[in-house]
Amino acid sequence: MSSTHRLDSSVVHYEWNNTIPPRLTIDPGDTVVFSTRDASDLFYSPMSTVLQEKTSHLEDLESQHAKKTRMVAQLESLRKEVKELDAKLKEAIAQLPDQKEIPDLLSTVSSLGRESGLEILLFRQKAEVLQDFYAEVPVEMAMKGTYAQFTEFFDRVGKLNRIVNVKDISMKTPLVSEGRVVLSTSCTAVTFRFLSEEERARIAAERAKKERQ
Repeated sequence: MSSTHRLDSSVVHYEWNNTIPPRLTIDPGDTVVFSTRDASDLFYSPMSTVLQEKTSHLEDLESQHAKKTRMVAQLESLRKEVKELDAKLKEAIAQLPDQKEIPDLLSTVSSLGRESGLEILLFRQKAEVLQDFYAEVPVEMAMKGTYAQFTEFFDRVGKLNRIVNVKDISMKTPLVSEGRVVLSTSCTAVTFRFLSEEERARIAAERAKKERQ
C-alpha cells in the first residue's frame, strides 16, 4: 500500500554532496509532498521594508508631532499623547543615522562581510544623493565567497537596526576552490542619513532659486 510523505523547508543544503544523509526513504509508488522556499531563500524580512514607507511614516509622525505641540499649550489633556508621539518619532529617527554615525555604520557592514567568510575586494563610498530631508549614502562593494556566505551576509545586513538596502547584485565567474564553488559578486549597499538643518535650508534655497528662474 502506497504512503504519502511530507518534507518541509526547514533543512536546506547549498551544495550537491552525496555524502549528506537522506531525509527520507520511500518505497515505489509512494507520494512525497514538498514545501519549498521562494527564490530569495527567506532573505526578505521586516527589516527590508522599502525606504519610501519609512520616510512616509516619519513625515506623518513629524506632522502629528508639530500639530500636537501647538495644541498642548491650550489643552493639558493632550500632553500625554504628545509624549507618546515623541517616543515614536525618536524610534523612527533612530533608523536613519546622522553624518557622524555613517563611518561606524559602514565599518559594521564591512565587518559583517568578513565575519560571514567573504573576501572584501572593494568597499568604496560613492557620492551622496540628497533628497528633501535625507541623503542616500551608496557604497560600491566587490567580494568573493560561496553562495552560502553571501546569503549569510545579506541576512545579517537585513537584521541591522539601521536601514541598509543592498541592490544591483551581480554574481559571476564561479570557480571551484577546495571543493567549493566561489563566486565573484558586486553590489551596492545603500544606507541613509538625516540632513542637518543647515543642509535642508540650503537645499530649499537652491530649489526656490531654480523655481524663480
